[in-house]
Amino acid sequence: MMDDSQSRYRHPGLGFELTIPDGVTVASELPPVLRLGGEGDGGFAPTLAVTAETLDPDLDLDRWVDGSVPERAAWLAGARELDREPVHTTAGPSIRTLAHHAAGPHAVTLEQWWTVVSTRGWVVSAACATSDYDRMADTFRSAAESFRPDGAEGP
Repeated sequence: MMDDSQSRYRHPGLGFELTIPDGVTVASELPPVLRLGGEGDGGFAPTLAVTAETLDPDLDLDRWVDGSVPERAAWLAGARELDREPVHTTAGPSIRTLAHHAAGPHAVTLEQWWTVVSTRGWVVSAACATSDYDRMADTFRSAAESFRPDGAEGP
């Protein structure tokens, strides 16, 4: 079970911040990957990653996600989209997607929150062994909903 104490993480170069549980370790700065606790079920560590890309100024959130989800799914073994819904995060209107795929011997659940700020598309991706998802879902959602890139509207 994750500790209830949290802190604010600010990436030193990419200009975003989000709330994470205390004890999270930075596994990589580029792309930013945060490891949430131990190994998780069967040795697959729960992680959060943040990616950004420059978008065509005429591309809106829905069309960006429509074009990107199938492309990203092609990179993942046995990827299957399970859910998609509009949500609101600190960064503004977003789309949340939920997918399942295989990573070696692991069944993995991938939850992503997609947000557009100006001409930059941001994705907060959370992944864990599918058997850990029930335990990690609230932690993932809390971090993603608190995500705020520089220039985003919000409180």
